[in-house]
Amino acid sequence: MTTKRTQRNLLGSIGANYGIFVISLLPFIIICEIIFGVSSTTRKYAWIVCFVLIGIDLIHVIVVVLNGVLVLRDKIVNLKSIKLKQPLRIIQISDIHVGSRSHSLLDKVVDRVNCLNGDIIAITGDLVDSKSVVYRNEKDLSSNEQLYPAMSSLAKLKAKYGVYFVMGNHDLMMGRDSVIKMISHFPNVRL
Repeated sequence: MTTKRTQRNLLGSIGANYGIFVISLLPFIIICEIIFGVSSTTRKYAWIVCFVLIGIDLIHVIVVVLNGVLVLRDKIVNLKSIKLKQPLRIIQISDIHVGSRSHSLLDKVVDRVNCLNGDIIAITGDLVDSKSVVYRNEKDLSSNEQLYPAMSSLAKLKAKYGVYFVMGNHDLMMGRDSVIKMISHFPNVRL
C-alpha cells in the first residue's frame, strides 16, 4: 500500500513539474512564432533556436524545483513594539510539504529551528502534502513517533511559549479531521 502511495506521489510530482515546464515554455513559443513567422530565411534556424530555448527553459525549471526542494532559507525580520517588555523571538516555518518531499526535510527543519532557540514557533501551513503522512501506523501504537513516523520530528520542536500550527490549503486537502487527529498526538504542538 505504501509503495502505491509513493508511486502516486512520484507521478503527481512529475506531472506537476511537467505542467510547470509546459507553461513556462509558452513565452518561448510566442517568441519563436514572432521571430520565425517573419522571414522564410530565418525558418531554417528555427529548430536550433527552439532547442536552445527549450534547453534553457528545462535548466531553469530544474534549478527552480531543486532550489525549492533542497534549500532552506532563514530570513530575519526585526520588529519593535512598545507593548513588548522584552524581546520576543518568533520562528515561523511553512511549506514543508511532508509527503511530496522527503520527511527527512522535516528532520532538518526541526534541528535548525531548535538551534535558533525561539520563544514561539509558528507552523503556518502546508506541513503535509500526502494522505499517507496523516494515516496512522496501526502496527505499533507504543508512541506518537510510531503512530505517525513521517512526523516524528514534530515531537522534538521546543519553544519557551509553545509551538503553534495553522493549517494551509495542502493540509486541508489531506482532510481537516485527519490532520487535527495527527497533530493532537504531538502535545507540544497546539492547533
